[in-house]
Order: sequence, then C-alpha cells, then structure tokens
Amino acid sequence: MLFSLLVACAQNPEGVWLFHISETPDDAACGTVVSHNFVGAGLPAQALDEDEWELADSVTWSEAELFGLVSATDTGWVLLLDGGIYEASAEDESLVFVEEREELSDANAQHPSGYVFEASMAKTAVRSVSLDEGATWDVDSSDERSWAESDSWSEDIGIGANGEAPVGDYLVVDDGAGGEMAANNGFDVVDCADEPCQLSVSTVCSQSWVVRATKTDLSAEDFESVEPYETDAGL
Repeated sequence: MLFSLLVACAQNPEGVWLFHISETPDDAACGTVVSHNFVGAGLPAQALDEDEWELADSVTWSEAELFGLVSATDTGWVLLLDGGIYEASAEDESLVFVEEREELSDANAQHPSGYVFEASMAKTAVRSVSLDEGATWDVDSSDERSWAESDSWSEDIGIGANGEAPVGDYLVVDDGAGGEMAANNGFDVVDCADEPCQLSVSTVCSQSWVVRATKTDLSAEDFESVEPYETDAGL
C-alpha cells in the first residue's frame, strides 16, 4: 500500500494530527481490460435492463476520525497512521509520506512433451491524502494477471481435456444455437491465433473522499494514549 501525505514546506508538520475523513458507502470505480489471442472468443454480452422502474437511494455517513503522528528522522519525516509507517524525504519540495505495498507472484510448469504453462499476478494499492484545504483521500489499486499456455498437448500428461488457464472465467464463444458458452483451451483443438495461448486481465480501481487534517496541541508523548481512539465512518 502506498500512502502519500502532502505537507506545505513552510509548515513544520511534526506533531499529532487529527484526520477527519468523509468516507461514503459508494463502491470504488473500477475498469477492467481483457486481452487475449483466442480465436472466435470475446467478452460476454451485457444483459439488457428492461425494467421500467426507476429507483434511487442515497446514504450519508458521519466522518471517520483518527490520529496520526509526524516525527523527524535523519533523512526527513516519518508518519505513523492507522497502523502504518510512512516515510518522507527531506529533499522533497513538498513532503510526501510513502509506504509502498505490493504483492507479486509467478508460477510455471513444464512437461518434457513440450507443454508449458505460466501465470503471473501483480497487485498494488495507493493511498494519498494532503493537508491542504479542499484535500481528498484518494485510494487507487491495480490487479494485473496474465496466463500463457501451450495450445495443444497430449491428454495423457495429466492435465485433462482443457488447460489450466482460466479462460472460461472471462471469455465466451458462440454455442451454435444463438447463445454463449464459456471458452476454453482444448488439448486437441487450435484455439489461439498463435502459440502460446495468452490471456491477460487488468483491473484498476479508484476512490476519493474529502479529508480534513488538523494539527493538535498534543505532544508526541501523548500519541500512544490517543492513537487507539478511532471512529469509523457512520455508525
């Protein structure tokens, strides 16, 4: 997780801060991009909404509140907030506190017959909030997954008739009767335009809330006693 906190250079940020965050129950806005080289496959058709009713609802939450502590280090500043440790370089024109979090994984399998399977995942999350007037708390995340698999193989190597790549979770093909059916990578059928079969899915989400940060008169020694006091948004 990456958490950025912008602080005006003219202001000494050292001390205990009280953060007011105007969270909302709205889901994050997400976008997904799917790319592949499967022949005759595509994304599922969107279901048409023929409901004549027009419905609307809204929910408002009270602000979330939590304390954060900014302290000086030999190289800049460090922020303790919500269980995280965020660092800032003194060389930044605007102090930016950063804690980066990511999750990466890779897997591959090969068989002497020539079959190859590869899968990778990269997940990151970014949080940013400034102390300036009209600031926002921005939450951005990404989830990128990709698969590569041989287009054909011998059924007796233990994989089965369909491959390991989760093609059917994302792509469909014509079922021959005017409908759709899940796509797959069959062991004895040419499914892809070239070798190997490839599928990648990238999802990016973002969310933004209004935030107010107020520097308190509490000392750094007081932070340990007040840090546990946090109020979630709403009830």
